[in-house]
Amino acid sequence: MKRTIAIAALMLPLAGGARGKQPDFTVGVSSHGSQWIDPHVAAAGAQPMFQIIANRAGLTISQVRVLESKELLKQLAAGKTNLAYLSSVDYLEASEEMKLLPLARPRVVGSDTYRLLLLVRRGGGPKRLQDLRGRKIGLQAHALLGRVYLKVLMARNKLPPPQRFFGEIRVRQKHQSAVLEVLLGEADAVLIPDVVLEVMAQLNPQLKRKLVAIHASRRFPQGPIVVPASMPGDKVKRLRRVMTSLHKDPKGRQMLLTFHLNQLIPTKTADYDDLKAFWREYQNTMKQAK
Repeated sequence: MKRTIAIAALMLPLAGGARGKQPDFTVGVSSHGSQWIDPHVAAAGAQPMFQIIANRAGLTISQVRVLESKELLKQLAAGKTNLAYLSSVDYLEASEEMKLLPLARPRVVGSDTYRLLLLVRRGGGPKRLQDLRGRKIGLQAHALLGRVYLKVLMARNKLPPPQRFFGEIRVRQKHQSAVLEVLLGEADAVLIPDVVLEVMAQLNPQLKRKLVAIHASRRFPQGPIVVPASMPGDKVKRLRRVMTSLHKDPKGRQMLLTFHLNQLIPTKTADYDDLKAFWREYQNTMKQAK
């Protein structure tokens, strides 16, 4: 059996594995899962990282694929994928349709949670959300929770929905591009996770001096790596143990650094209760808008 990695429709052959044995896992990685890096970078790092996890757990994988959210959730529901790295929004949507067990979630620049920051240029720019009426705001193309949060934020402040409130919503493939446009005065604001700002500030410390947050969300947990809730307990324990110890040796740390991760930490369903409450608020907001 050939092993493959998918980036959208692109299929690349990988090295084969043990023959004559049914693989334990088919792995799916959401193209929205690693919100601080490009999906093609995620694709390059996903296969070796999950291969190491499987090898150390004494398990086998048949495929590692990076897919758009809708396609990945279809694969999970159909049982064609049984180990997945999801974004927070992917997990919420999937949890409404199927029973999933979160195993681990990332810790990035020292934090396993993040806030969404509405950033503007420091000095002389907008001071409040209301000041952005008719202005330009930047979003990263894969920032699903950012889009959702922006809709809820407008409703909470009794303002029109984003597409009517802002003069232009500028969608960019990379967070860096959206932030740069604010620095250059080509856009008035950008909505990004604080962990993204921290990663970028490591390379350019001046960012924190030039930008200021006029709004910050509550803290949200990072998206989880999940398996079906029906997964046998011994496999669950082995996977969680290996995932959460990757950072303890050089090879594991190298794999994690591909995703700008410090480590994977144990997580459970209850860790996402606050996020699920926010999701219900979003759903109610959308119902009232109809």
